[in-house]
Amino acid sequence: VRFLTGPPTRRPDEGEVQVSVRLLPICAPQYENLRESLEGASLTAYLQQLIESGWFDRSQLCIEEGVACFTLLADIVCLADDGNLTDACTLALASALRDVRLPKMAVVQNKNAGGPAGPRR
Repeated sequence: VRFLTGPPTRRPDEGEVQVSVRLLPICAPQYENLRESLEGASLTAYLQQLIESGWFDRSQLCIEEGVACFTLLADIVCLADDGNLTDACTLALASALRDVRLPKMAVVQNKNAGGPAGPRR
């Protein structure tokens, strides 16, 4: 999922990637009665740290520095826990980020107000 937002104040030339990992009861019996497992939260934190470390170039998500960017939401749903979930989730995220296609956008100046009107295709 992608949507337009203002850029983060700490990095006005980058967009954002927000990751969420869910381990459903179908994944393994130990997730049957847990609303959100600790392992799912741990995987989410790991993948978010991976993104923050520069593993993915978030400047690709910037439309115009300080004005508009894309925010990507990556929801990873595990259907089977038969091994290394960390590797499986990392590969799933890498594949999703590699395959994402974003439309060409530009910020158009608002002639009436003198400021940017917002992103346009």
